[in-house]
Amino acid sequence: VFPDGPVPRRSERQEEERSERARRHYYERLRKGAHPTNLTTGDEMGEVLMPDVLVEVRGDWLKDRKVDFIDAIEDGIVAVLRTPKDDKILRLIEHSPENFSVPRWAGEYFTHIEITMFKGRSIDVKRALYRAIVKNLGPFGVPPNDVKIILIEVLPSDVGMRGGRAACDLEIGYEIAI
Repeated sequence: VFPDGPVPRRSERQEEERSERARRHYYERLRKGAHPTNLTTGDEMGEVLMPDVLVEVRGDWLKDRKVDFIDAIEDGIVAVLRTPKDDKILRLIEHSPENFSVPRWAGEYFTHIEITMFKGRSIDVKRALYRAIVKNLGPFGVPPNDVKIILIEVLPSDVGMRGGRAACDLEIGYEIAI
């Protein structure tokens, strides 16, 4: 419970209006010369940890390249979604082959990626994200057809962080509606 009682909940319309105000504010600061990765949507700064990414592969074929593999996925997210570097949770799980059934058409480097992120990106941005990640995984020998990316979009009111506060009550540090 907050000092003045519970935090009033915003409606979806209020969240959309807040996002629109933040978007206008963000672009105004860009026009004034600010670099996108240094912008926040308000005065409060802090760790946001979104998007949240789960990467699953079959077997241990990555060997000592795990960190580079995760970085390649994060680099695609940062470039396309314009989120700050190192503000995400990225998890890599290497399943033993008997514990991870993949489609018949998939090869040994099949990579399953789930990205949970705030709702608001356009279909063009999502397509660019898919392409960037697939391209970044090429140097690891992952064929483009062996990458499956699933986006799970949530409203900021669906995420609790920074001491149990809803993300819609925080300034998250980057623009969602792109």
